[in-house]
Amino acid sequence: MGLGIWSMHYIGMLAFLLPIPVFYDWPTVLVSLFAANFASGVALFVVSRSTMDWGHALAGSAIMGSGIATMHYIGMAAMRLPAMCRYDSLLVVLSVVLAIVMSLVALWLSFHLREHAKTTWPKKCASAVVMGAGIAAMHPGLIAYAAVVMTEPLAALLILGSALLALHFRGRWQAVVYAGALLGLACLVRPASLLAGPLLLLTQPRPLWQAAARAAAATAVALLVILPWTIRNCERLDGCAFVSTNGGWNLAIGAITDSGRFQTLRATDGCPVVTGQVQQDRCWAEVGRTKIAANFGHWLSLAPLKLS
Repeated sequence: MGLGIWSMHYIGMLAFLLPIPVFYDWPTVLVSLFAANFASGVALFVVSRSTMDWGHALAGSAIMGSGIATMHYIGMAAMRLPAMCRYDSLLVVLSVVLAIVMSLVALWLSFHLREHAKTTWPKKCASAVVMGAGIAAMHPGLIAYAAVVMTEPLAALLILGSALLALHFRGRWQAVVYAGALLGLACLVRPASLLAGPLLLLTQPRPLWQAAARAAAATAVALLVILPWTIRNCERLDGCAFVSTNGGWNLAIGAITDSGRFQTLRATDGCPVVTGQVQQDRCWAEVGRTKIAANFGHWLSLAPLKLS
C-alpha cells in the first residue's frame, strides 16, 4: 500500500516534463517512502481494530492524510534542478485537506466492507477505486498541471465512486455529503464532471421529487468543494474562472481541425490581440462556437477520428 502511494507520486512527477534536466536525491526519496509506509501502517492499524468510532476514524484519517501529504512534499524536496520551486499556500492547504478527507472516506469504507461474507467484491473494488482516486486527486500536480496529464480516467473514476457512494447510502444524508464531495473532486480534475450531478437522482429511491432534491443537494456540496479554487481564480486572474481556463481553448482546438488530429492554435485562427488568460479563453470559446455553427455536420463527423 505504501509503495503504491509512493509510486503514484513519482510516476506523476515523471509525467511533468520541464525544459531542464531534473534529478532526485535518493536519500530524500527513501525518506518519502518511509512517510508513505507510515501513513499506510496507520490506515491498516485503524481498520484492523474490532471497533472504529468517529474519534478513531478522524484521528486515523488526519494522521494518514498528513502522512500522504508529507510523502509528497518530501518527494518534491528531493528534486534537484537549476530552478527554484515556489508553492501556492492555498494549493498546499487544499492538497492536505483533500488527503485527510479522502483518507477518512477510505478508512470508513475499508472498515465496513472488510468482511468477505457480508460484502460483495464489486463494493470492495469500489472502495479501492475511491481510495486510489482520492490519493491521486490530492496530488497538486494533477490540479496545477492538468494540461500535462490525461485527466479523463481519473475524473471518470471519481464520478463512478460518487455514484457508488450514492447507491450505498441511498436515501440517507451520507449519500448527499459523500457523493457530493467526491463529485467536487472530479470537477477539480475535469470541470465538466459537474454535469453528472443531476444524474445522481437515478441512484436515489422514490418519490422523484425527493431523489431530485438529494441530487441537487449533492451538486451543491460539490460546488462548495470547488468554491475555494474559484475564489482563488477570481482574485488572481484577469476574470473569474470556475475551475480552469482551458474550456474555450479545447473547444476551438476541436472545432478548427479538419483532420480530427490535434492542431496548435495560432493567433491567425481568431484571437490575435486578446490578452489575459480568462479573456483569451473566452475569445477562443467564441471562435469554436462560430466554427461549429458554420458546419455542424462536418464537426460531428470528426468525432470517430478524435476518439480513435
